Amino acid sequence: MDGQAGATGRAALVMAGTKGLGRGCAEALGRAGYRLTICGRDGASADAVAASLRASGADAARVRADVSREDDLAALFADADERFGRLDVLVANAGGPSAGAFMDASDERWQAGFELTLMSAVRAMRLAVPRMRQAGYGRIVVIGSSSSKQPIEGLVLSNAFRPALAGVVKTLAREVAADGITVNMCRPAASTRTVCAAWTPRAPERTACRMTNTVLPTSGPSPRGATAPRATSARWSPSSPPTSPATSRGRTSSSTAAWYPRFNAHNF
Repeated sequence: MDGQAGATGRAALVMAGTKGLGRGCAEALGRAGYRLTICGRDGASADAVAASLRASGADAARVRADVSREDDLAALFADADERFGRLDVLVANAGGPSAGAFMDASDERWQAGFELTLMSAVRAMRLAVPRMRQAGYGRIVVIGSSSSKQPIEGLVLSNAFRPALAGVVKTLAREVAADGITVNMCRPAASTRTVCAAWTPRAPERTACRMTNTVLPTSGPSPRGATAPRATSARWSPSSPPTSPATSRGRTSSSTAAWYPRFNAHNF
């Protein structure tokens, strides 16, 4: 499948896909044959990344968009609809909110962090779910942060909004599992683009995870309503989607951490 543009016939949308984890995900999906729509605030950077993806054999297009703006997100999804007519994978990614201590954060900074870190993903998932429900299939991956589990000094905005986003992800995962849609969150501590360079969705590294009440997906088909045991590591590919959710002792635990590039276990 690698290097064959559109080999799967499926389409993916990667928000903030011009650098870092967003670009790494776009490159991995392109290698797996997904048709790609990427976005970025800088049109020139988005053009360069889309050209690089096409040069590697991917079917890729770019849209200039600020994911913190509701109108830009709506236009981004409309463009993806017009271009590919379907949405199978959403990577909900955005830059982090500004750093600073609590007393340094003005109302304006709180509002900006709210729009960028929380509402960009909320709005994107709200746009993606109806499209995926119609198809009976969908994979949503939210790029989060380790601050959703443990506050990081000097990052009060991230410490506030990342845990809120994790709660939204887990709630939505439960609500849409019966529709063939999985919703997962990746929670890296610190990364560079090179972290993703050796990873592809077809052969992800086996990664340990210490997250509470988390079920990591296993390889293989995922029939609607399938269940999976609790696990501490997983191999997954978009062509062999994760199973979710799992039921343990009468309680349902949604799959809220998967799709990891090569991070060490201590990052989670």
